[in-house]
Amino acid sequence: MCLIENISFVVVDVETTGSDPRSNRIFDIACIRVENEKIIENYYSLVNPHQFIPPFISKLTGVSNKQVYSAPEPREVFSRVHNFFCTKPSIFVAHNAAFDFSFVKNVFNRLNLEFDLPVLCTLKLARKLLPKDLKKNVGFLANYFYHDIENRHRAYDDCLATVTILNELIKIARSDFDISTVQDLLAFQNKPVRATKVKSPNADTILKKIETIPNEAGFFNVLDKEGNIIFSSETNFLQSRLFSFFGYDEHYSKKIARIIKNSYDISWKINSDSENLFQQNTLFDYLSEKIKL
Repeated sequence: MCLIENISFVVVDVETTGSDPRSNRIFDIACIRVENEKIIENYYSLVNPHQFIPPFISKLTGVSNKQVYSAPEPREVFSRVHNFFCTKPSIFVAHNAAFDFSFVKNVFNRLNLEFDLPVLCTLKLARKLLPKDLKKNVGFLANYFYHDIENRHRAYDDCLATVTILNELIKIARSDFDISTVQDLLAFQNKPVRATKVKSPNADTILKKIETIPNEAGFFNVLDKEGNIIFSSETNFLQSRLFSFFGYDEHYSKKIARIIKNSYDISWKINSDSENLFQQNTLFDYLSEKIKL
């Protein structure tokens, strides 16, 4: 078994001339290697697809046929991509990974290059780890995790956004489902899960408090009626993460459902990079301050 923090994830995004990996071609590709939540290296390039890019795709991506006409040849680009993957044992990661993987795999087949990697799909993970009512496309999730995409539908920018999505989803998988190994993470993406309906007995008061919490990095505790800590988790986005707990009535994790059922209070700490200090608050502090006012 390999721990998640010890594996190399290669996040990939491609832009293509169409949706069929057998007849259409890649004209823009980006690969970013991520280890223990850190970007280690990247490679990205336009590719001459030797095909016409349809006007609607050119408009969507901002890439013209004139630009790719002078771009590097597929063999040059994908030989480098292949070497990028083969540097060390890696996991192929993409959002809606079946699409990206099928295109990359078909290119390698045409170039007679062997390619067989485990595949992790952040779309599949998002559907099991995030509230059901949230949209799950790259643009929405990037915004949900406060990642600004400079050029939407360009391979490198979408790839960077997917890195953020991957890192945040892994944190949730660890805390909500106790997933610690790569094998468990790969299996989890294809595992059927059923939502449990549950609501905190003190949800309304907690939600009002969450509205005052900055969406910054830190960690939080969930407390029961006696003030005992029954759950703790770290996140880069405190408000969004807490709202995903208490703002929805359905949860895929049975563990989290049990915690919310017994929850009565929350406390949190905000990590201030500028001062390297922590600020802690509890619901009782919050109510006391309101009463004083």
